[in-house]
Amino acid sequence: QPPAVHTIDEAYALHEGLIRELRRGGYVIYMRHGAVQPGTNDTRGAGEWWKNCDQTQRTNARALPTARLIGEALAKQQIVISDIQTSEFCRAYDTALFLGITTPQKNAALNAITAFESQKKTLADQAAGIINLISTIPPFGKNRLLVGHALSPTIIHPLFAHLQEGHTLIFRPEGNSRFHLVAELSPAQWQFIGRQIVADQPNFVVQASIPQGSASVVNAGAPQVIQPPIQTPANQPPVIDPTREIKGAALITALRRGGYNLYMRHASATIGTDQDLLKVPMWWLDCNIQRNLSDLGRQQAKKVGAAIHELRLPIATIKASQFCRVRDSAAAMALGEVVETEDLNHTIGQRAGTDVNELRFKLLVTPPPKGKNNLLISHTHSSMRHEERVMTGIQEAEIVVFQPDGKGGTEPIARIPILEWDNLLLSATTSKTNTKAK
Repeated sequence: QPPAVHTIDEAYALHEGLIRELRRGGYVIYMRHGAVQPGTNDTRGAGEWWKNCDQTQRTNARALPTARLIGEALAKQQIVISDIQTSEFCRAYDTALFLGITTPQKNAALNAITAFESQKKTLADQAAGIINLISTIPPFGKNRLLVGHALSPTIIHPLFAHLQEGHTLIFRPEGNSRFHLVAELSPAQWQFIGRQIVADQPNFVVQASIPQGSASVVNAGAPQVIQPPIQTPANQPPVIDPTREIKGAALITALRRGGYNLYMRHASATIGTDQDLLKVPMWWLDCNIQRNLSDLGRQQAKKVGAAIHELRLPIATIKASQFCRVRDSAAAMALGEVVETEDLNHTIGQRAGTDVNELRFKLLVTPPPKGKNNLLISHTHSSMRHEERVMTGIQEAEIVVFQPDGKGGTEPIARIPILEWDNLLLSATTSKTNTKAK
């Protein structure tokens, strides 16, 4: 019988960098409640009807094992949760209990929109409360876990509307209503995370405190994570040097001159899940067993491609990961021929003996032809390199602009989230109008 696939590089498989980051703390995990009883609906009534379990949908038998997978993965990977907050709906609170981590606390800010409507409140009111929760930095070395509902696609982030029952979004809060979406994970992906053997970074000490007589690791006491001194937020430099960052019309001018590598994360991908990771060789080439681009993602990719074309930003080469969601993002951008390469694959799609983090970095430090830029379309990832720390929080369809120095180094000098393209197009139009006026 042939050897199992991915045994050699299993330690560097699914979201290895994400596991390390969550161990460090400082993230907010948003989970949609577990699966509900089919054919049931909420029954609105007088007063705070949503607090009455008899008037609202309840979770079904699938919700318990699904939530337990996430709770077990967090405990096994020694990821510290400071607090769990849920909506006041019974299906959310029950899901939080199923995690088996700690006693949840109800928070009206996480309620479904129907509760807000009953109180004559708006989507804006709902958005304000949730934005506050996902942008507030948790206690040092810990993470916050929220259990709520699907949201309107017009508030906060479109992925909230497509979030399936039992699935999670992970955010990196920055305070002052600012945050970055880091990852979307299905229960199956959490199960795979729980099976990984991931070493901590150098000088990274993890000490688990497990009470005697614990029934399972899920009910164990919270592990204590000791941060290495050099990694504390107080003395860690910003992901982009504010004195070097380029924005607006100046960024357009710089990109038109060329000399940059544009690193883009694939567009929104909410269709399906990555699966059969240890069974199917080169599974990422089969679109049927992986997460794929959604209709929203195709629209995002088209928008970015159209903006690059309209702004006349010269692109020399376009390289993309072999994952379907990345290939499809590149195709939808319609900017020219796309070269598919494993050098840009996620770490869950690397062959034994390869190191895609090294291969990706080589592309980032390679200068493009004179007067041109290279476009690299890939995934979010974590790295110990200062230059790549920005990749941990890159959003879907966002571009980070890197400036290679031609000496084996590179530096991020700009971020272009998808909504920023509207501002750049406006800057270009304004600049052109002012030039004509002179």
